[in-house]
Order: sequence, then structure tokens, then C-alpha cells
Amino acid sequence: MEKDMDNLEVHTKELWDARSVKWAARDSEDEAARQQNEARYQYTDDFLWSHNLYDGNSEILDIGCGLGMFAVRFAQKAKRVTGLDISGKMLEYARQSVELNGLQNVDFIDMPWQDIDLRKSGLEKAYDLVFASLCPGISSDGGLLKMSQASRDWCFTCHFARRFSSLKNDVYLSILGHPFDSEWGKKSIGKSVEELLRAGYYPSLSYYDTQALVEWPLDEETAKHFAGHLGPLKDEQEYIDKYTGPVFDYLKKVAVNGLIRDETVAKIAFLYWQVT
Repeated sequence: MEKDMDNLEVHTKELWDARSVKWAARDSEDEAARQQNEARYQYTDDFLWSHNLYDGNSEILDIGCGLGMFAVRFAQKAKRVTGLDISGKMLEYARQSVELNGLQNVDFIDMPWQDIDLRKSGLEKAYDLVFASLCPGISSDGGLLKMSQASRDWCFTCHFARRFSSLKNDVYLSILGHPFDSEWGKKSIGKSVEELLRAGYYPSLSYYDTQALVEWPLDEETAKHFAGHLGPLKDEQEYIDKYTGPVFDYLKKVAVNGLIRDETVAKIAFLYWQVT
């Protein structure tokens, strides 16, 4: 079992290392995607600031910090920010962003959240805000309570409550014969609220709605993207190997002038609680 978990962790590192390259390229080459992401980053940051979840004296832990988009924003106003991620490649991009912005108050930890011993690492009650945005790493049993142990004031996480993609839904119907479950996030949110209430916390919920029209190029990378999303994250490569061909054949049928139209609608749940 321990060997299986070690193999899964290596696979997860490789998966997010590979995604880091795609995400960095997307933000630099796809203006529509960049603007959509920037709007979400700004809305989230404004929400945290206006609800007094952090201020100029705050020390913040950003779990699953990825390319460092939130860490850089926080560091421009907060006292200190620590970004944590399982992917060393993600952290390379994050460090570049910190350097480009001339920030001196950001450090990084290259380690899975599940593996950190807060007490031995000196991270227990070390932060005023413990933050995690769309981060699978906190979804394991006890992940939210571990966030609480690292915080001396506030915790915040966000998940998709609903996420519908017209193209993903069509691919599901064509390849798997059933629609994509756009409501899958509700169960996770309900479980999180219940876990926090049982532990004695009183979490608050707020929602952020977003929609966009995306045009995907008709190429193998697009086919790989949608093939990989046909199954669970841990099996992404298996689904890419198995379904890229059939997905590409389907995309060729619906493409117009080399582009495939995708209408997306999402409802993101903001879950936050105070530990004091």
C-alpha cells in the first residue's frame, strides 16, 4: 500500500509539472483565457480584502499555489506569503513571477500538503490566513482541519459548485454515451461544511458566477485535453492514451474554420471560517 501511495505521488507530481507548462503557455498565448483568469483572481482577492480575511500585517499560506498568481497578488498588500505546491515546475514559474514583480516577502515550499507535519515544520498556527483555491490537495480526509491547524485566524477555500462546458458535455455524450455531471462539486461542498461544523467551526458560504465563450483550436493538444477529462484526475494519462483518437475524430466533425466553440458556465463556492 505504501509503495502504491508513493507511485501515486510521483504520478501526481508529473501530472502537475506537465500542466504547469500548458497553463503558462495558455496565459501568455490565449488572451481570452488570461482575462477570464485575471477576473477570477481579482474578484477573489477583493472578496478576501473586503471581508477582512487579511490586511497589510497578515502572513498568508497559499496551498496549491500553482503558478503563483494569488501569491503575487497577496504579497503586494500583505506582510508575508508562503506558497506551497506539489509541483516543482509550478514553483519555478511562481518564483519567476515573484522576481518579475520585485517582491521580497514570498517564500515557497515544494511538498505535498498531505506530507507536511505542521508542528515539526513550525507551521502550526503560523499564518493569519490559510488559503486554497481549486486545490485537490486539501480534499483528502482531514484536509480542512489541517488548514485550521496552520491558521491563527482565518481559512478560505473555493470549489466549483457547478461547472458546465458545452463542448465537454458533447464529448462525453459522443464518447461515453452520457452527459457530463456538471453538479459534481455540490457533494464535496456539502461534505466540507459538515466536516467543519462537526469540528466546532461555523463556516460561511458565498458564490461567484462566471461564464465565457472559448474557441479551441482543432489540434491534437485540444483532443488530449478533453480526452484526459473523461475520467478521474489520477487516471488522466490513461484516458489520454485511450481516447485522444476518438475525441479528435469527433472534434473534426464539429469544428468550423479550424475552431471549436465552447460555452462555459460556472458557480464557484467560497467557503471560509475563523478558527479563533
